[in-house]
Amino acid sequence: MTAELAKSWSVEMRIAAFTVRPPAMFAGSIEPSAETLVIREWYASAVQGACDEIAAARTTVAVDNVDIVVGAGVEWRDAVDGIAWAPGDLLLLGSGAAGVRAQVFLGSAASRILRHAPVPVIIMPRT
Repeated sequence: MTAELAKSWSVEMRIAAFTVRPPAMFAGSIEPSAETLVIREWYASAVQGACDEIAAARTTVAVDNVDIVVGAGVEWRDAVDGIAWAPGDLLLLGSGAAGVRAQVFLGSAASRILRHAPVPVIIMPRT
C-alpha cells in the first residue's frame, strides 16, 4: 500500500459525551447559577476522563489527534443532534457500566442515544 493511499484511509476519531438537561432541571430547588456550576463540573469531568483514556491508549497504540465533543439538549434527540455528524461517520457505543448484565444489554442512556443516532452504530460489549 502506498503512503498516499494509506493517508487517504486515515480515520478521524471523536469521543462524544451526551447530556440531557431539561429547561428547569432542578426547578425551585437550587439557584440557577448552582445548576450551571454542576453542568460545568460534569462537562470538565467528562472531558478530563476522555483525555485520561486517550493518554492511556497512547501508551500501547498510536493515536492521532482526537476531538472531544459534548452533545447537550433538553431531550436525547437534541443531545445527539448537538454533534455535527458527517457522511461516513460511525458511532461506537458501549453496552453499559452496570456489571455483567450490561455486557449484553444496553443501559437506559445508551438505548436512548442508539434510538436517535443518525449514523450506523456498533455496540461494544463491556470488558
